[in-house]
Amino acid sequence: MAAHRIDWVDASKGICILLVVMFHATQHLVPKLGAGGVFDWITTFSGSFRMPDFFLISGLFLSTRLATPWRDFLDRKVVHFFYFYWLWMIITYVVLTPGLSQGWDVYLGAFARDMVIPNGVLWFIYILPICFVIARATAGVPPVLVWLGAAAAHTFDVAGEPLILVYVTHYFVFFYTGHVAAPLLFKLAERARTVPVLGMIGLACWALANGVIVFDRPFGFPGLSLILGVAGGAAIVVLTDHLMKTPVGRGLGWLGARSIVVYLGFFIPLRYAEAVFLSFGLSADATIALSIMAAVALPLLLHAVLERARVPWLFERPGWARLPRRAPPQAHARP
Repeated sequence: MAAHRIDWVDASKGICILLVVMFHATQHLVPKLGAGGVFDWITTFSGSFRMPDFFLISGLFLSTRLATPWRDFLDRKVVHFFYFYWLWMIITYVVLTPGLSQGWDVYLGAFARDMVIPNGVLWFIYILPICFVIARATAGVPPVLVWLGAAAAHTFDVAGEPLILVYVTHYFVFFYTGHVAAPLLFKLAERARTVPVLGMIGLACWALANGVIVFDRPFGFPGLSLILGVAGGAAIVVLTDHLMKTPVGRGLGWLGARSIVVYLGFFIPLRYAEAVFLSFGLSADATIALSIMAAVALPLLLHAVLERARVPWLFERPGWARLPRRAPPQAHARP
């Protein structure tokens, strides 16, 4: 991968994508197995920060993009993600045919709806470009005002429809926090590296507090989910910085650098892997673990095969799906 990548950022993405795959595996398998074991516990524990951290990490390098021309910005941060959303939504409907048993009218209606309104596992790459556009459009507004507005929208929540508004109001604050707090998060990672004992103490305190709040729910108040999401994101920064000295951390970094490949491609093999491993009569932990491993490994394998075959368009946007660049003005020849 490129030399300029930051190891703990990639490792954070690696943790997030594993948690996302784990969530979908446990959500589908626990009702069938009657128990979830350790994976169900991890999924519940990470629910407060799993997607907030994904948005937080996505906003870390926003400042380097805000000054780019609108055409380039829209191409890289909007068209890029919508290409993959629509492509993989089509693939999902062709391969898994959700709802086809209820008739073609239901199937085609659901397909048309999902092509316009984010649904299923791909909603993240539908909402992310909207967050980019909002941040770019408000670039001239004092950041503290944008953050306070985003925090208020999250805290007072939007129930019901439209679903796009629900997602944006809930998660934009984490994306924007990653943007405005990027210097602090990089300092936190550096501090965790130079004073590891302090970082480990902080992680232990966070894990205890998050566990008590998530499992026992001793109290609740407006803004608690915002606090838990940001605190969990900061904890992942500290954790990954510690892990980068180990093979586990380097493996997470390698995976995180390819998180988009896993995110796009995991759902279809996950559903088939679940059906296969359920038939083996294994324990809940073994069934879920094997399903997760297959769901993560198969998209990476497919990506490697397609790269060697030089047909990488399932995971890499081709030239025809890019906005055309404006031609430079022609120089007028002197008479």
